[in-house]
Formats: sequence, C-alpha cells, structure tokens
Amino acid sequence: MLINAAVLAIWAFGLGNIAVAYPGVWGAIAAWTLGILVVSHTAETLFVRKGIKAAKTPFWPTVLASLVFGHAHNRRYL
Repeated sequence: MLINAAVLAIWAFGLGNIAVAYPGVWGAIAAWTLGILVVSHTAETLFVRKGIKAAKTPFWPTVLASLVFGHAHNRRYL
C-alpha cells in the first residue's frame, strides 16, 4: 500500500505541472517524470497483457490499475 501511495504522489507531481506550471528546473523534472511514467507503464502493461487477459479479475479495471501503478500492480502477472 505504501508503494501505491508513492506512485500516486509521483503521478500527482507530474500531472501537477500540467495544471500549474512549475518554475525553473522543477517544470523540466515534472515533465520528464510524467513522460517516463506514461511510456514505462504503457510498455509494462503491453508486456503483461496476456497475464491480465488470463486473470479472473475484470479486464478493464485491471488494465487501468496496471497503467497507473505499473510494477507495483503487475508483479503478480510476471
């Protein structure tokens, strides 16, 4: 649960730059963080999609959790 809270805080930091432009280097860090999160979590979700399809849990909520939480959620499918 602590890892999920940390991931959500990182998402909030990255998305916060879209709502309120951070000054200076913080804006660049937030933009890169958001880009890395989007690319890495999308790639990881595509990597474990067969495991997600085979799971007995509902497909779309599991895909959404995979996109948001990444490895913290997907480690059960590896």
